[in-house]
Amino acid sequence: MGIKTVTYKRILNIGNYEARHLEATFEFPENTTPDWVEEESTELMEFVERKIREDHSVEIRSQLASLEREVQQLKKDRSSLKFLLESSGVKPETAEPEYPLLEAEEYEIGEGGFL
Repeated sequence: MGIKTVTYKRILNIGNYEARHLEATFEFPENTTPDWVEEESTELMEFVERKIREDHSVEIRSQLASLEREVQQLKKDRSSLKFLLESSGVKPETAEPEYPLLEAEEYEIGEGGFL
């Protein structure tokens, strides 16, 4: 009597008390060799790990784009407020704040998140 099925389940914490669950099962034919079971089990684990993070990276890209739009709007609002203060006779701070992470032109997102 050999191994009939292998199941791999991954739970990925995505923050805000939320988690993503992904489970996959592989059924082996009769007379399967232990080496083949090991190979297929490894492939199954790699598949689940890749797929669960694939969807997550898409979600991260979407959130990043939303945050970039929000930053641009905040910069516009800041400029408007600065103009309003100056036109009212109040001298706002002259130094521009630095946003080193926001100044990067491109973000690279790997399987597990940002690289």
